[in-house]
Amino acid sequence: MNNSDMPAMPLSGEARRDLLDEYCHGSSEMIGKGLTKREHFAGLALQGLLTGMGKMQYAPREYAESAVIIADAILKELEN
Repeated sequence: MNNSDMPAMPLSGEARRDLLDEYCHGSSEMIGKGLTKREHFAGLALQGLLTGMGKMQYAPREYAESAVIIADAILKELEN
């Protein structure tokens, strides 16, 4: 698994067990893994791109694409 696919804020230990017991009765491997680092960084980048804007200047898809490009650049820089 490469860095961009790793969980940004995974739950482990007691917190993960509590979540499994509450929602999945211990049956789901995905519960508690959270967003990937790439998804998390893209969300933060998108938030930054949209901050303080009175109205959107571009199509939503353009903002989403830019956010993913920024996230990928952050991950690449972190590998160095």
